[in-house]
Amino acid sequence: MPRREDLYYRLGVVPLELLPLRERLGDIPVLVQNFLEKFRTRSQNAVRGLGRATIGKIRQYPWPGNVRELEFAIERAVILCRGEQLRPEDPLLGEDARQAESEPAFPTLTEAKRRHVFESLQRTEWDIEASADLLDVTAAALRRKLEHHGLTEEAKRGDPTLQTG
Repeated sequence: MPRREDLYYRLGVVPLELLPLRERLGDIPVLVQNFLEKFRTRSQNAVRGLGRATIGKIRQYPWPGNVRELEFAIERAVILCRGEQLRPEDPLLGEDARQAESEPAFPTLTEAKRRHVFESLQRTEWDIEASADLLDVTAAALRRKLEHHGLTEEAKRGDPTLQTG
């Protein structure tokens, strides 16, 4: 059996860097669905899914505990849910969410940039050249930002979690 030090060096050959969950908003629906299925089966609860408003609420929370915190929140929600769908008013996020709801949300710099890019695209009806001019960047730079921020056709249709007004 390899020693701990040996294992550390073996794992260090290919370092992996993961962004925090708050910067990978596109992963949240997939993770939530996976956790829902896992805990619904385990608890034999009638929960079948959740609506867009609930996903919007989940995406707005900063998830300082990352995926593990999300998993615990979904487990708690499945246990406490009384219907077939998790709703925004269901106890999803615990005490931290109630406190966060009373204070205005302060977006991370990454989220603020993402919203800014999204709004420029909305104003120009997704014209990349016009949006790039509005943002004072090249079209190639804007395309890189779109890829980096995960702004896809889903966002083009009007992702409600990106709406600011």
